[in-house]
Amino acid sequence: MGIKIETDKINLTRSLDVKNKEGKLIGDLRSACYSPHFKKVIGIAMIKEPFCKASETGKLEIEGKTLTVKVCDLPFI
Repeated sequence: MGIKIETDKINLTRSLDVKNKEGKLIGDLRSACYSPHFKKVIGIAMIKEPFCKASETGKLEIEGKTLTVKVCDLPFI
């Protein structure tokens, strides 16, 4: 699945856990980069089957910050 991350930059050196609002692990972010088109970071994530919905939201922690993510279908456009 694709994910959109509410930030304008990311430094990704390893995969990161993606959790839902309750803190339950729903998948992991494999790669990400800034998208000038969406004006936010987009990425590819391996999302567990029950959470593979474009309406799913969650969070991830990177560099001490908690970021909001939204699961989306691929391709992004």
